[in-house]
Amino acid sequence: MDALDILKSGKEILKNAGIKDYNIEAEIILSNILGVKRYKLWTEKIIIPREKENQYFFLIQKRIEFIPTAYLIKQVYFWKYKFSIEPGVFIPRPETELIIETAKQIFQRNDKIKILDVCTGSGIIAVCLSKEFKKSDIIATDISGKAIKTALINAKHLKSADRIKFFKCNLFPPKKILYNLIVSNPPYISSSGMVELQKEVQKEPKRALFGGKDGLIYHKKIIKYAKSFLKKNGYLIMEISPEQKDFFLTTNFYPLKIVDIKKDYALLDRVVIFKMW
Repeated sequence: MDALDILKSGKEILKNAGIKDYNIEAEIILSNILGVKRYKLWTEKIIIPREKENQYFFLIQKRIEFIPTAYLIKQVYFWKYKFSIEPGVFIPRPETELIIETAKQIFQRNDKIKILDVCTGSGIIAVCLSKEFKKSDIIATDISGKAIKTALINAKHLKSADRIKFFKCNLFPPKKILYNLIVSNPPYISSSGMVELQKEVQKEPKRALFGGKDGLIYHKKIIKYAKSFLKKNGYLIMEISPEQKDFFLTTNFYPLKIVDIKKDYALLDRVVIFKMW
């Protein structure tokens, strides 16, 4: 069979299973198996070997079991880069790029800054910040050993491992250092939100998603400890759930002060910015 025939069959299977973006996902899976750009599936006549055909339909079958595509192809694009991802590690979302954008608005490219990335997951924030701030010194933490291993792979692949130190620990590293910038995309889904999760998201690690009854347990802990880890005039940038905005606007966090709450590409409140006074 050629690529277009296989694509047609794969798309039909995904569509019948209720996969929303069945067209794109079928193409992503096949192009990844073949090691070609997606457009080449349409511009070149590609005959698929039986081994690759079997592999494709095996992954299509896994996808209709609601395994996320990122886990199937073991990669995800974020910011300007391609990252490795493994089952059991939180899958980065595009809205998290807003943390990188915000940091770039605060600091200059050549600033010598110390950065702490709490709940680093696959390391995407730490690695992207190392690329944007070439003179930065970065510490990244996560409680998951699998996440730390994946983050280190990504840092090595993107040639950032020499400027990022990864620690397996619960939130903050044991050694107290003062940072110019602390960033975090912590678990923030509430109890009610966990019940409503899409089937694909339910395949991701619960402890990377669940933030307690109100979804704020980790935000509160990070804010508490950030006060001892931030330099004067330092910044704390965290991703939040849109419904948590009121908590941040109505709570006193002295000596941290909210500078702004930024909206993501869907115009939802997504990133809170604190400054240390």
